[in-house]
Amino acid sequence: GHCYKPFSEPKNWADAENFCTQQHAGGHLVSFQSSEEADFVVKLAFQTFGHSIFWMGLSNVWNQCNWQWSNAAMLRYKAWAEESYCVYFKSTNNKWRSRACRMMAQFVC
Repeated sequence: GHCYKPFSEPKNWADAENFCTQQHAGGHLVSFQSSEEADFVVKLAFQTFGHSIFWMGLSNVWNQCNWQWSNAAMLRYKAWAEESYCVYFKSTNNKWRSRACRMMAQFVC
């Protein structure tokens, strides 16, 4: 089984993930493997803090690692315009949305 704990102090995504790893061995921002699990966590978050938004452990932070030049050359020079996006859920429903990872939100470990 898993244990879940919502935290009220807003953090950016990276700080929230880092905080979760410090709370418990193997700890991370929450990940959902089923709709039942997601419903349980969303309800827990709502019962704990009411209407809010909460980071979960989904992001595109590492996506750029997968990019490759068409001639198979290593991607050494980078000039990305867009920033990383991370996923949050609202405590009022189980719908996921993304926002810049540098922004603040409450979170569930």
